[in-house]
Amino acid sequence: MILPQTIIKELWSYPIKSCGGILHDSVRTSEMGLGDDRAFAVVGKDHCLENEVLTQRHNPELARVALHAINDHYVVSALGSEIAFDPQAEPIGKTEPVALFAKAGEAVEMSEELSELFSEVVKRDVRLMKIVRPRIVKPATHSIAEGANNRMGFADGYPLQITSLASLAAVNGWLEEMDKDHVEMRRFRPSIVIDGLYDEDGREEAFGEDKLRVIKLGNVGAEVVRAVARCAMIVVNPDTGKFDEAGKQLSKILMKHRRGKDPFSEKDGKFFGQYAIHKYTSQTIRVGDAITTYRSADAPNFEATAKVD
Repeated sequence: MILPQTIIKELWSYPIKSCGGILHDSVRTSEMGLGDDRAFAVVGKDHCLENEVLTQRHNPELARVALHAINDHYVVSALGSEIAFDPQAEPIGKTEPVALFAKAGEAVEMSEELSELFSEVVKRDVRLMKIVRPRIVKPATHSIAEGANNRMGFADGYPLQITSLASLAAVNGWLEEMDKDHVEMRRFRPSIVIDGLYDEDGREEAFGEDKLRVIKLGNVGAEVVRAVARCAMIVVNPDTGKFDEAGKQLSKILMKHRRGKDPFSEKDGKFFGQYAIHKYTSQTIRVGDAITTYRSADAPNFEATAKVD
């Protein structure tokens, strides 16, 4: 039987970590993932005066910062201001160590004007910094594919994140059964949104991405390395920049239906989507490209501790 093709429906990048995303019709792969994904971050000082990356976990107001791409420039919109910047512009500061989740990197301040704007947004002294030495993917989950660089910008742990509309429909079905509001895919901040995978009978299968291992995204090879354990960021409303009731219900429903144990960390989590590492940079991926599966598994890549209906 010839199965229906799985298609890429959306492509997203998030040049400034935890701020608004950019929706693409096509995008080139880079060392960071897709385009300038998480090449920039808002950085403050912690209680030890070490650099720390701010995220929506503790600064949900960052979700209200919008980013637009105009030719080779970006425009940051926040608090009624719009500031354009060139991602290739000469930085103004010196290179400094900036780590995130114990993965070391180096970064440099981009613009006093942008640093001042972000300081107003989060109400503390911060700088907008650009990564100059990419961080390394956790060795236990390196892609062994030839060509994979196993590096990223300020992403939490991996350069690509894949989710499916079929899985989102299942989640919204569970919410509907509980008489709760549906949620949008934007809460999960994916890189690549596909329509769905298909079982051997040609039926669309929710969470089929859990079994993917080696795939091709259009013409770009990739290795699926780990399920995504969801944190508090899914509780943040991407429009208001506040934790809301819909997000709390989403977190609860994932805990009920998608709870499991990560085989790499041995930690419990609630899983939605898959992390992946691409093989090559400077390759174009387009909306409408087909997903080719070269290798899949018989079971999800996390140990379920709750039944998935």
